[in-house]
Formats: sequence, C-alpha cells, structure tokens
Amino acid sequence: MGRGLWVEQWFALLVEATATRVRDELVLGTAGWEGPWRLLHGLAAIGSPALASSATTAARRLAAQVARVAEPGKARWLAGMRRLTATGEVWHLRDGYGSRLG
Repeated sequence: MGRGLWVEQWFALLVEATATRVRDELVLGTAGWEGPWRLLHGLAAIGSPALASSATTAARRLAAQVARVAEPGKARWLAGMRRLTATGEVWHLRDGYGSRLG
C-alpha cells in the first residue's frame, strides 16, 4: 500500500489534541485555553464539511466550560467563523512564483 497523506486521520488527531489542551487548561485554571480554543474554531472554519464536523462537535462540547471562565462577549465572533463561505469568482493569478488561485 502506498504512503498517503492521511489528512483525515491527521485532522482528527489535531482536533482531539486541541480539545484536550483546552479542557486541561480550563481544569488548571490558566489562560492557556484561549489559543487552542481559537485553533479549534479555525479548524472548524477551514475544514471540509466532513472534517470540520469533528472540530465543531468538540467546540460545542467545550462551550459551556469556556463560557464559565471567559470574559463576557470576548471572542464571541469565533463561533460565527464556521458559517462563512467563499463567494464571487475564482481568479487565476500569476506572480513571480507561478500560477495562483485567488
């Protein structure tokens, strides 16, 4: 069997590790949960629907715990990031390094 990228497995492991880090930092009572919390939302925002669902589920499971320690209204915009979609035309661009899509 050839070596593949195994993106699905990598993404799932990353989501799991990130959610665990958020949970652990919340238990410790430190502010270290914020970076992984943002990463979890970023993964939900950029992943394909099949991949993003695991990050969305993890974020929903942790949301109540985060709400107890987060400043009211702080980073509320993070959950909205999952609902963004690309619109408009795809442009073919060329720069000094070659072709790009934009």
